Amino acid sequence: MEPAKANPENRTSALRIRLKPREREVIVAAATQLGVGVCTYARMATLRAAGLADTLQKRRKPSEAQRLVAESLGQLARIGVNINQAVHALNAGWDCDPEILRIAMLELRALREAILAATADDRPSPE
Repeated sequence: MEPAKANPENRTSALRIRLKPREREVIVAAATQLGVGVCTYARMATLRAAGLADTLQKRRKPSEAQRLVAESLGQLARIGVNINQAVHALNAGWDCDPEILRIAMLELRALREAILAATADDRPSPE
């Protein structure tokens, strides 16, 4: 199998600059206000100053629903670990505190409700 060739459109060249702390603070604040990362902001400003503003693409800030789904996936992973530990203990012949399973069920229900609430606008309405 032939190795994949690098896409010439990918950003593979790096540029490093040194800033005073106050300069960095100003850049971080400006990037935050635009909803982009510091490096994206610096790249945008540099290209704009060089006359290449038309090639800029602003990275989209995740929507509240996307942020909630990502957070929920992390919570789901933690709940899964708890359930896995409880099941492992049961399979090993250990007694399992039913409270652990009750808490996991409550967490799963709360997580389900949060996901449904966050994605309510994205779901088609029943007709």
